[in-house]
Amino acid sequence: MIAKIGHGMAVAELGTDAFIPLLPDYILRKRTDAGLVIGSASHGRVRRDRLVSASIHYARGFFVAHIQLFAQYGFNPYQAVIGTPVYPDRYLYSATMTSTQTL
Repeated sequence: MIAKIGHGMAVAELGTDAFIPLLPDYILRKRTDAGLVIGSASHGRVRRDRLVSASIHYARGFFVAHIQLFAQYGFNPYQAVIGTPVYPDRYLYSATMTSTQTL
């Protein structure tokens, strides 16, 4: 589910031509080593005033989704490596690409 949310966010915010996706093979169950690209985040476990908190970051050459479901209850956040940018030079100095307000 985290992979589907992360990939959907990337397509909606960045477009299909902006990145080379890593998650579709996991979503379609063609690969079973999801622990390589999806995991629990080591930071960000805070209560928020919304049910879902989600953002896309560019880090170490990859787009990464930070997703916290049931954020108003302080549930653990997750991260999913979405893919690599087609034009990486555009994102060298950008720490945060987008952040959803309320879902």
